[in-house]
Amino acid sequence: MSEIANHRRIARLVASGDRRPHAMRARYVAGCRCMLCRAANSRYQTHRDALKRAGETNRLVSTARVLVHLDGLSAQSVGYKSVADAASVSYSVMRRIKLAHTTQLREQTERRILAVDVGARAGGAKVPAGPTLRLIAKLVHSGYTRFWIARQLGYRGQGLQFHSQGITARNAVRVERLYRRIEGGLVQR
Repeated sequence: MSEIANHRRIARLVASGDRRPHAMRARYVAGCRCMLCRAANSRYQTHRDALKRAGETNRLVSTARVLVHLDGLSAQSVGYKSVADAASVSYSVMRRIKLAHTTQLREQTERRILAVDVGARAGGAKVPAGPTLRLIAKLVHSGYTRFWIARQLGYRGQGLQFHSQGITARNAVRVERLYRRIEGGLVQR
């Protein structure tokens, strides 16, 4: 960061801190040294020191592991916005990481992103149709008609019209749930 940009950033912090009420750390950072603001800063620092002693840091780490994880999820039809939603990270931050505009992020943010799995897939994401078509084939083999299956899934058409290339994750989940309900005896013909 250039020296001019750093000065501008500091000036913005000071200006925003001046608008904050007393007894907040932001006001202390902006330059207020009244007793309330010093106490707020002391509480903040004491809390951070306790976290450090407990081994809980939030230092900056490289985005390399996150990028590899995002690529793996992307190959499984999980987009960066779905990952952002699941990890409670803003879309703009996730986009900067994905485009390699950001090379570092906080350790806690990295942990949240790395904890996201395929379960975060958006409903409209395309997934392989093979497993779903096999479940439907099992149901048909058990005596259920494709028309009946379609009605149970909430379709109004004459039957199922899934394509072998791929289906939406939403439809795959719906078929799987129906299959489990039938298997468990929760659905009557």
